[in-house]
Amino acid sequence: MVKVILLIIFAGAALYFALRLFLVHRGMDTAGRALSEISGMPEENRVLKSEIPDRHLEGLLEKINENLTELQKYRIQYKAQETALREQVEEISHDLRTPLTAILGYLKMMDRESLEAEDREALEVAVKKSETLQGLIQQFYELSQVTSENFRLEAERLDAAKLVRECCLAYYEVLEQRKLEAKIEIPDGPVWISADRNGLERVISNLLKNIERYAVSEFYVILYSDGGRIRLVFGNDIEPGMRRENPEKLFERFYMGSASRSMGGTGLGLTISRHLVEGMHGKIHASYQERDGKDYLEIEICIM
Repeated sequence: MVKVILLIIFAGAALYFALRLFLVHRGMDTAGRALSEISGMPEENRVLKSEIPDRHLEGLLEKINENLTELQKYRIQYKAQETALREQVEEISHDLRTPLTAILGYLKMMDRESLEAEDREALEVAVKKSETLQGLIQQFYELSQVTSENFRLEAERLDAAKLVRECCLAYYEVLEQRKLEAKIEIPDGPVWISADRNGLERVISNLLKNIERYAVSEFYVILYSDGGRIRLVFGNDIEPGMRRENPEKLFERFYMGSASRSMGGTGLGLTISRHLVEGMHGKIHASYQERDGKDYLEIEICIM
């Protein structure tokens, strides 16, 4: 009789601890899922709660909640600083554009024929530097726009083949002056997609400008169509040292990388392109390729 009672007690204890262990595991799984949701929505000030009365689990969740609260404070501060910086950049860019446009206008109105050769050369340098500054200010303004929470792109049905062809033709003279060997493959017929025309045109122009600035001797532009989705590939040969860099860093703000990439660039064009592509629910990535013993930088865009 005593053995039976002891067996019942042990069985009951085992059942209790097994149930307790099951509930603790389930509570931890639930807390894990909730933590993943909270991490994905940092703007919501949520905390973890224990579903079972276990002091060890409750203590663990309390410590996690303390860290979540601190992280939330840092997120709020960072977001406020980013917003303030973006607004300041936008205001400064706007304030600088008007006087700079006037300066450029006066410089271009000057009678070059009446100047000595040395003065004409100095004037050309002033115009060129002013145009570079104007482009930089415009890029800062564009960056402040595309990173704004209120920034929206309007999708429309457009012929991607036609748009790519027009952009390449617009850059033909500039690329020809660089004596770059070109390979452009664009379908003859229309390639219809849903995208923002101005946004996509800006992306293509930025990538062609990137080619103009950094290609060594050749480049290629290839447009693929796959059932309503397009893949647009821009590639150019590069200096051997560039391959040591992480290509995805090229999309970071102000990233210049090697000395070869710091000649005349700002590091903003590809950043703006990334925001525009993602704003059209597309993807953009960079990679290094090797063909015939030469290194190439390849940037691919995929848009539905």
